[in-house]
Amino acid sequence: MSTGTAAGHYAAGHGSFTLFESPRTPTWRSPQAGALGSLLSYWSLGHRQPAVVAVPTGAGKTAIALASPYLLQARRVLVVVPSRDLRQQLSEEFRSERVLLEVGALTSALRPNVVELTGRVADWDEVVSADVVVALPNSISPLHYPSNPTPNDLFDLIVIDEAHHTPAPTWNAILDHFREARSVLLTATPQRRDGKRVPGTIVYHFPLRKALDEGFYKPIRPEVLDSPMGSPKEHLEALIVSRVVQLAEDPSHATSAI
Repeated sequence: MSTGTAAGHYAAGHGSFTLFESPRTPTWRSPQAGALGSLLSYWSLGHRQPAVVAVPTGAGKTAIALASPYLLQARRVLVVVPSRDLRQQLSEEFRSERVLLEVGALTSALRPNVVELTGRVADWDEVVSADVVVALPNSISPLHYPSNPTPNDLFDLIVIDEAHHTPAPTWNAILDHFREARSVLLTATPQRRDGKRVPGTIVYHFPLRKALDEGFYKPIRPEVLDSPMGSPKEHLEALIVSRVVQLAEDPSHATSAI
């Protein structure tokens, strides 16, 4: 198959993307600005090893993932996630580019063509027109395609979320197979408990303490719910669920940039 043709959203410069217009424009969070600048610096030196970006959860990983293809002017992007919920969430984020619009990094109405893989691929021509493919390792890992191998030039940028999973065989096979592609490994926990090393070079690390100091997280306040003595477990669980739903629907919990 030929992998040279794609929708070309990033490679053609669509989207009127702005990385830095001034120190305060776009309104990147400090870990986002630092990570994107570090990626540009790393790639400018011709490095091909995966670039590990360690940023605490909730401090802006999604914006880094969305902006990375613009930095590289990527032809076709593979985004690897560990769960169905994350697959759906990131597919929607890449389609809407909401976060980039919110911070003022993007102005155009043009959007990338995003394919969310929900199973194995029978014919790789099905994804050639995609700018972005979002998949679980079970759908995209070369280990699952012994008789129908993925073309190793299908993607020129690999973005892996929750990258502490990459030492696992199905994950690591992706990086090995697409070794000529640039890779961004996003994680909040670059140090694994089992001592296995996340592959690549840590190009940027934003400490959790710094995220706390900059107010990315709201203070944790315990909340005691009233319940009659001797209430059955089912009643207590329903009470907790009801209160959690109320808190989740509170607009004050919304974030302006992920």
